[in-house]
This record gives sequence, structure tokens and C-alpha cells, in this order.
Amino acid sequence: MKVVIIGGSIAGLEAAINFSEFCDSVVVFEEHKEIGKPLQCAEGWIHFTGVKPYISGRKVNEVDVIILDRRYNYKTSFSIKINGSVEIINRPEMEKKMAKMAEDRGVQIFTNTKVTLLGLTKQFSDYDLIVDASGYPSQWCREFGGKKPYAPAVQAICEKDTNKITTFLHPELDGYFWIFPMADGGSKVGVVSFTKPKAPPKKAPR
Repeated sequence: MKVVIIGGSIAGLEAAINFSEFCDSVVVFEEHKEIGKPLQCAEGWIHFTGVKPYISGRKVNEVDVIILDRRYNYKTSFSIKINGSVEIINRPEMEKKMAKMAEDRGVQIFTNTKVTLLGLTKQFSDYDLIVDASGYPSQWCREFGGKKPYAPAVQAICEKDTNKITTFLHPELDGYFWIFPMADGGSKVGVVSFTKPKAPPKKAPR
């Protein structure tokens, strides 16, 4: 069996590692120059599924949910005890480790290579399976899904450390603000919206 995988992040590399156990050929295409970069997420690993990360991280025991009013001021809040079921990992470090594991098993990884499903179908016509692990929006959605989904996000790294996850919800925002701890100290502060807001906020949450 021969497999082509689009995307060299966690999903694509995990697929490559597993397929390498019984496939004759596994090829991974990653559009960025280096595995693990750029980092585009908060690095939270959820243990509800029982699947463990390839490296140890920093366990989080509490999530604070803060409700904002329409003027982005504090309205109310509540806390959720999660007892270490979320672990903050160093994602670039883990992806590099996974890539080495895959290559040691005979997987070919090509970085700085942007591909399309139509192009792969022609170039790898003798392959049995194409796995789209390209992230959100997926390569399939970009090529065949019609209107692209709206989900812009902005994230910044802050030196101030925190031991819990904090999310901020707003009644007119189909998304959320977040503060996530980082595996090696510091935090990430960001916002995402899944639909276009009616009007941008006039000021940041206090």
C-alpha cells in the first residue's frame, strides 16, 4: 500500500508513523520551510481520548470562563476543575520528534512544498490513498469546498506566566478570547472568530 499525506503537523505526522508500519511507501508534503514552524495554536493537549503526547508537558488543573458584556467589560465568571486533563506541550519540539520517528521508519518528508489534491492525483496516480491533514481550512475545502470558512485568529506571546487557562466570551462574538500558559513559562493571548463580527470592538477587554 502507498500513501501520500498533505500536512506535516501533528495529524499528518501521526498518520505517517502509523501507516509506515504496514505500507510500502509513505510520503508527507509540508508547505512550510521547517517542521514545527510557524506555531499557530495554543498547544493544549486534551487527555480525554487517552492518547498521550510524545513529550511531557505542563499539566493544567483549572479553566476560568469569563463572560463579558456588550461593551467588553466584565460581567460574571465561573471556574472548571479539570485536574490535569489538559497538558500544555512544546508543539514544535514534539513535531520535530515525530518527524524524526517517521523518517527513521522510512517515511519521506518534503518541506517547503505546497501541493494540491488535483496535482497529487495526477503525480501519484499509482498510490492507494491521499490523506488530507492540512489543517483548517483543509486542502479539500480550499479546492472544492466553495466559500472559504471564516476563522481569523490573532495571537501574541506574553512574558507573564499563568497556571490556568482563561477564556473570555462575548454575546456578539462567535468565538472567544483566550489566555493559555506555555510549556516553558509565559502565556499566549489571542482571539478567534468563526463568523464575521457585526462590528469590531472599540476597545480591548479589561
